[in-house]
Amino acid sequence: MPLNIDTSTYHRIDYHDLDSFVAEIYNRDFSFVAAVESSNDVTHEIFVNGNIDEWERKEFDDWKNGEPESYGTPCSIMNDLAARGLIPMGDYLIRVSW
Repeated sequence: MPLNIDTSTYHRIDYHDLDSFVAEIYNRDFSFVAAVESSNDVTHEIFVNGNIDEWERKEFDDWKNGEPESYGTPCSIMNDLAARGLIPMGDYLIRVSW
């Protein structure tokens, strides 16, 4: 029986590069590792289509506006970046290795 293989295209980035880019764009500290409670030597997949879910929108807007007790999820941040034309839409692999 042959192995069922799906070939796909992904945008691959390092978590540290994402942290730096988010900090530069939003002028806020951001830690991908903390946000997803990641362990070391793993890869996370995020689908980016430029849309932020309604239930995440208020929390994201509060985070973007500097509210101290708010948070921006990697998904909402990356979707905002895509909606603004700063990153391409599509599937992302975020590499975590320190």
